[in-house]
Amino acid sequence: MDTQEERNRKIIRAVREKAERDCPGSLALIGINGSFATGQAHARSDLDLLIVVNDRAGDCLAAAFVQRDMQAAHDIYCMSWDRLRQMARYENPHIAKLMDAKIVWSAGKEADDTLEKLRAEARARLSSPFGAEDFAKAEKYLREAESCFAKMYEADSLSDVRRWSGEMISSVEDGLTMLNKRYYRLGVRARYRELEALGRRPADLCALIEGVVTAEDVPAVRNASAALLKATAAVFRESGETFAAPKMAPDPEDLAGTWEEMYSNWRGKMYLAAETGDRHLAFESLGAFGWMLTEEVGGEYRIGDYDVMAVYDPDDLRKTEAGFNALLARYREECLRAGVKLREYDNTDAFVRDYLRNEGDR
Repeated sequence: MDTQEERNRKIIRAVREKAERDCPGSLALIGINGSFATGQAHARSDLDLLIVVNDRAGDCLAAAFVQRDMQAAHDIYCMSWDRLRQMARYENPHIAKLMDAKIVWSAGKEADDTLEKLRAEARARLSSPFGAEDFAKAEKYLREAESCFAKMYEADSLSDVRRWSGEMISSVEDGLTMLNKRYYRLGVRARYRELEALGRRPADLCALIEGVVTAEDVPAVRNASAALLKATAAVFRESGETFAAPKMAPDPEDLAGTWEEMYSNWRGKMYLAAETGDRHLAFESLGAFGWMLTEEVGGEYRIGDYDVMAVYDPDDLRKTEAGFNALLARYREECLRAGVKLREYDNTDAFVRDYLRNEGDR
């Protein structure tokens, strides 16, 4: 039986021979990646190759096979230059094939130069100061983790719950790695080691992950997943504060019409909800009011903090209505302090008279 080194040489030689015979000019590079490049190879390690092709004709070099004598399987797949260019943009942390593959065969200087140019582009991105664009890339993975968490709660069987928790863990790991402008250099076996080296991460990150993968039933998986996601989100919140655009002091035109819109949209609904005992109407109206107040307006302008849902009491909707009115009145005062001219009238006739005036006379 061949040694692993002999086997690897035979496979690489076969790729070259097939390229010369079936797609001359298509093969650009062959590199060794994975455990044989990182020194983590074990008795049943597969050969992980970077095979770069110039055109679709080179796709014929791809092959997947099981090798019974060495109890190993191999997945030889091809990669286009476009795929490597995408890696160089550093949209995810899985770029080791581009960055770390050990090139064992090249079609020539053009291929070598193109690879080095892409590696230099990726290195420049990785070494540049962490900024808002980098945070946005990382935050996408937090949103994916949150989506997986929701799907996990929708699942019933332990198998499905574990599947979605696994997807969540992957997104958490990817997001935190991107939050640190790193990429995975080693295989999954060394993932904890790489995660522990991250600066921006929950202090007990690996223990939190281990809590999920060792959980024995649905409630335990859900609880452990919630703890992991909560700790990860806290790290993102802390990091995001650095890159959030500073809130501006509002000018009168910035807030003009917002108080009247809030009054129009939800004041009557809150009264009706209290009058009829409609908890759903009260809850949804408060939620929409809170979104406009804290996100649409408060997300951009300095208007103070409003804990809208704190006033909700499902057992006392009159009290809830009073809390809403107090918040609305507080925002009214904020508009007045900003110099906003509020549009309030004693009756319809007063509105019509003002409405029909020339703009300059108002």
